[in-house]
Amino acid sequence: MRIVASASVTHNSVVTPGSMGFEERLPLAFHCYADGLAVVAATDRYREIAGLRVVQIGSLRPEEFVAAVTPFIAQENDIWVRLQSINLLRLQPVLAHLHLLDAGGLLPLTLDGPSTRPLVVRVAHSSQQEQQLSFRQVRGTPVLYTSAPGKLYWWKLLPESRTLYIQYNACVPESNLPMSEFARSVTAELDSRRVEGVVLDLRRTGGGDSRVINPLKSVLTQHARRTKSRIFVLIGPGTMSSAMDNAVAMKMQGSVLVGERTGKPNGSGAVKTLTLPNSGLSVRYTSKSFSVPKALDASALEPMTLRDALAGHDAGLAAAIAAR
Repeated sequence: MRIVASASVTHNSVVTPGSMGFEERLPLAFHCYADGLAVVAATDRYREIAGLRVVQIGSLRPEEFVAAVTPFIAQENDIWVRLQSINLLRLQPVLAHLHLLDAGGLLPLTLDGPSTRPLVVRVAHSSQQEQQLSFRQVRGTPVLYTSAPGKLYWWKLLPESRTLYIQYNACVPESNLPMSEFARSVTAELDSRRVEGVVLDLRRTGGGDSRVINPLKSVLTQHARRTKSRIFVLIGPGTMSSAMDNAVAMKMQGSVLVGERTGKPNGSGAVKTLTLPNSGLSVRYTSKSFSVPKALDASALEPMTLRDALAGHDAGLAAAIAAR
């Protein structure tokens, strides 16, 4: 991992194996917010810590853990490091390598508890894929962008602001809903209803084929020209690869980018895979460079905080609606 990461190309990576001890993972999920690292999902056994801020991981503070795993992450900016470090945080071999486990092989996590005293929980790794509860199911408030799990793209008219919100979650087509058909449904909504603003959400969109969105992009661009309005595109750390290309193209056609910095700012892609003959490990590597304009700066916005997330407040969407 260190050798592959030394090229500093985000798409280059060693695929985490499903054996060699890497199948042992924490039954938790994490996210780095502007105000700290938090547990955002947990199995029922650890539901009490879902939504709590992490103060210490074993003997390391969260920022010290990120620094310790940075050499193993192929990265082009600090956003991508933070995004990938939370994946490494779940892996037993990584935590053992950093001597963070106790004598019983458990990970001591210190969290900001509901009271003024820190809460210490010793978490066991497991090779079982148990269902996890989102922190919003335990102590949070629902938010729009998580309301349609499993859908690759969908839209909803927000009646109070007359905003058409469109979420595009993957650069791949739905098997039962071609993008051309989806784009027609968006056109029908724009033509039949009084829509005063359009927001396209790319914050959860990773790689794939950058051309998939073209029918929708064409519809939105034509609408903006006809109505002399602007499309607002939400981006963030999860916007990468083909989605990043889509965001750049939308901005160059007059859309306004709102949100946080992305984790993958350069133009290397066309990923291929090779298998190392002795270990059997798979290595992903890029085979082509693309010319990408440096046009991915979002308008000023405070990054998402854990407090906002717990309250169900979407700062990005609120800023886009307010900026119309």
